[in-house]
Amino acid sequence: MGVAGIVVFLFTEDMTCPMGLVNNWTILQVILLLAVLIMAVRFVFTHKKKTADQSLSVSSSLP
Repeated sequence: MGVAGIVVFLFTEDMTCPMGLVNNWTILQVILLLAVLIMAVRFVFTHKKKTADQSLSVSSSLP
Protein backbone atom coordinates (compact mmCIF):
# COMPACT_ATOMS: atom_id res chain seq x y z
CA MET A 1 0.00 0.00 0.00
CA GLY A 2 2.86 2.37 0.71
CA VAL A 3 4.24 1.76 -2.76
CA ALA A 4 0.79 2.49 -4.21
CA GLY A 5 0.87 5.93 -2.60
CA ILE A 6 4.23 6.70 -4.15
CA VAL A 7 3.12 5.50 -7.59
CA VAL A 8 -0.10 7.53 -7.42
CA PHE A 9 1.87 10.60 -6.36
CA LEU A 10 4.32 10.26 -9.25
CA PHE A 11 1.55 9.77 -11.81
CA THR A 12 -0.74 12.53 -10.56
CA GLU A 13 1.66 15.35 -9.66
CA ASP A 14 2.61 17.88 -12.29
CA MET A 15 6.19 18.74 -11.36
CA THR A 16 6.24 21.78 -13.67
CA CYS A 17 3.63 23.67 -11.58
CA PRO A 18 4.54 25.62 -8.46
CA MET A 19 4.46 23.52 -5.33
CA GLY A 20 1.37 23.75 -3.16
CA LEU A 21 0.40 22.05 0.08
CA VAL A 22 -3.00 20.82 -1.12
CA ASN A 23 -4.26 19.93 -4.58
CA ASN A 24 -6.92 17.75 -6.22
CA TRP A 25 -5.17 14.48 -5.29
CA THR A 26 -4.69 15.20 -1.60
CA ILE A 27 -7.88 13.32 -0.64
CA LEU A 28 -6.65 10.18 -2.42
CA GLN A 29 -3.28 10.40 -0.68
CA VAL A 30 -5.00 10.78 2.71
CA ILE A 31 -7.20 7.74 2.01
CA LEU A 32 -4.12 5.67 1.12
CA LEU A 33 -2.38 6.87 4.29
CA LEU A 34 -5.35 5.88 6.45
CA ALA A 35 -5.53 2.45 4.80
CA VAL A 36 -1.84 1.84 5.51
CA LEU A 37 -2.20 2.98 9.13
CA ILE A 38 -5.24 0.75 9.70
CA MET A 39 -3.42 -2.26 8.27
CA ALA A 40 -0.33 -1.55 10.40
CA VAL A 41 -2.33 -1.22 13.62
CA ARG A 42 -4.30 -4.36 12.82
CA PHE A 43 -1.09 -6.28 12.14
CA VAL A 44 0.48 -5.16 15.43
CA PHE A 45 -2.56 -6.12 17.52
CA THR A 46 -2.96 -9.45 15.71
CA HIS A 47 0.72 -10.24 16.18
CA LYS A 48 0.60 -9.34 19.89
CA LYS A 49 -2.49 -11.50 20.40
CA LYS A 50 -0.89 -14.48 18.66
CA THR A 51 2.27 -14.24 20.74
CA ALA A 52 0.22 -13.87 23.95
CA ASP A 53 -1.91 -16.89 23.02
CA GLN A 54 1.20 -18.93 22.28
CA SER A 55 2.82 -18.04 25.59
CA LEU A 56 -0.39 -18.96 27.44
CA SER A 57 -0.67 -22.30 25.69
CA VAL A 58 2.97 -23.13 26.47
CA SER A 59 2.68 -22.15 30.13
CA SER A 60 -0.63 -24.00 30.59
CA SER A 61 0.83 -27.23 29.17
CA LEU A 62 3.64 -27.25 31.73
CA PRO A 63 3.10 -29.51 34.78
